[in-house]
Parts: sequence; structure tokens; C-alpha cells
Amino acid sequence: MVHGTRDYYKFDYDGFDVEIVPSVKYGSPEKAGNSADISYFHINYLKKKFDNNPKLRNEVLLLKQFLKANDVYGAESARRGFSGYVSELLIIFCRSFKKLAEIFESAKPKIVIDIEKHYRNGEEVLDKLDKSKTAGPLIIVDPLLPDRNASAGVSYEAFSEFMFRLRYFLMEPMIKLFNPRGLNAKLVEERSGRRGTKLVSFRIKEGLHSDFDVTKAKLLRKVRQLVNELDNEGWSVYSYGVTDDRKVFIEFESLSVSRAKKHYGPFVWAEKKHFEQFFEKWKNNELGKPYVFRNKVVVDVYRKQDLDKEIKNYLKDYLC
Repeated sequence: MVHGTRDYYKFDYDGFDVEIVPSVKYGSPEKAGNSADISYFHINYLKKKFDNNPKLRNEVLLLKQFLKANDVYGAESARRGFSGYVSELLIIFCRSFKKLAEIFESAKPKIVIDIEKHYRNGEEVLDKLDKSKTAGPLIIVDPLLPDRNASAGVSYEAFSEFMFRLRYFLMEPMIKLFNPRGLNAKLVEERSGRRGTKLVSFRIKEGLHSDFDVTKAKLLRKVRQLVNELDNEGWSVYSYGVTDDRKVFIEFESLSVSRAKKHYGPFVWAEKKHFEQFFEKWKNNELGKPYVFRNKVVVDVYRKQDLDKEIKNYLKDYLC
């Protein structure tokens, strides 16, 4: 059992991963109460398009392989990449993988695609759709539900990785760009050695999920949150990731930082009550009273020093 917008079943059958997603059949997509229930209408729409142009099927497979190889395939919240439906719509619009690469090479966010011409132009799409649905880099008007952005789940991070790999492909077309690159702990250690960074790594628990890709995506989301906190503490993170041999790692530019860090308060011209609240709170601070830095009232506080402990505590649900 896998949990999603609706729980579904996933199992191995004769070497293939099989997923069974329950859905309710409605009379029209507008009546569907769950994204899983819209799939019936999406499948029929796609089938008609591919029956009219069977060559598109191979182009879709090519695109999906490219996305998987570069770890940006899948719309689940932990990954925020390109869903299967988005992949298919991109090929319907662009007609081939090569044409898609050429179009995206010169495109800049926000990219607006309206296959069925529900709107007059991209400006109208951005104006009419809810702002929460157009916050990402890619807006694909759902052919069956014009007020829906089919690609709303695509993050800037996944989009940027996709763009980079596409442009790389156009410069140097190579089969290897369609093969998973793979990353193991040994490669990470060698790379860290070349860079001169300080590497911290931990082994991931076994049995968290039957599909390691799901565990990896969720863990990466958690690590991204951790990196933001470490950055706030003044630790300079060079890179981070999860290896195929079940290790999570964080590279630091240095493990040597000052004992103290600046804790920022309001601007010096903030309302009197905010200024006085901050000053009153920190007037007996062990490292000294508040002072001015870059137009703000700041105070020195001790930095969290036990890095291993902080990381283990933050990722405790995933680490051995």
C-alpha cells in the first residue's frame, strides 16, 4: 500500500513494477473529486492523440527515459518533477523529443503551453489562472480542465536540472545522457577530495519503504530543509545528496566556524515597541548587548557547534 492523494497498491509481477490506483468514473472531468479520478479522461484524451500520430508514443518513451536518467521524473511532493501526464503533453505539443529540446533551449520561465487554445495567449493564461497554480516555471493548461495547470507540481529545481541536461544534450548528443548516472559513496568521497571540502555522511536505515526511490525523494526534501537551517547557523554547505548505496551526505566548505554568530533583530527605524522588545530581551546577553549592523539591531549568540549531533537529530527517522 502506497499513500498518496488516494492510497494505491504497488507490487512486483514477473519483474515489472505494477501499480493499481482505484478511481471513480464520473460523467465529466469537472465532476471528479480527486486527481486520480481525472485519469480516466486524461487516458482517453491521450489515446486519441497517439492513435492519430502513433510515432508520438516512442517520443514519449524517449522523454520519460531522459527524465528518469536525470532524476526529475515523478510529480510526488517529495520529488516535484515531471509527471507522466506532463511528459505526454509536452510531446503532443512539441511533436518530438528533439523539437522539445530545441524549444526549451531558448525558453525562459515562465513557459506557457496551451495545446487546445483555451486562451488567446500566454498573458491571458497567467491572468486567468489562480496565482498559486502559476507559481512554478512551467504552465501547461490542462486540455480537459482549462483552469488547471497540469505542471503546477514542477519545481524550479527540477526544471533547472532538466534545462541543463537538455542544453548539454544539444551541445553533445550522447546515449549516456539517457542512462542513470548513478552515485555511490566512493565517488562522493573522491569528488570531495578533489574539491577540498569536508564531507559528513551517514548510512540510511533499511526497510523504510519497499521502493528506495520513494525513500530517497523524501529524504532529499528533509535534507534541503536541514541545509537551510545549517546555512542560517553559518555553515557553508557546498553540496548534498543521497547515494545509490544508501548513504546521505553533506559537503561543507569548512568545518571551522566562529563560536558566535549574529542574530538579527528589526531595522533601527522599526516601531518603538519592536525595537524595545528586542533590546529588552537581549540586554543581559552573555556575549554582549545589542548593536547596529547593516541597518539592523543585532546581537551575538553562540552557534550550534555539534554538527554530527544536529544532523543525526534532524534526520533521525532515516538514519541507522
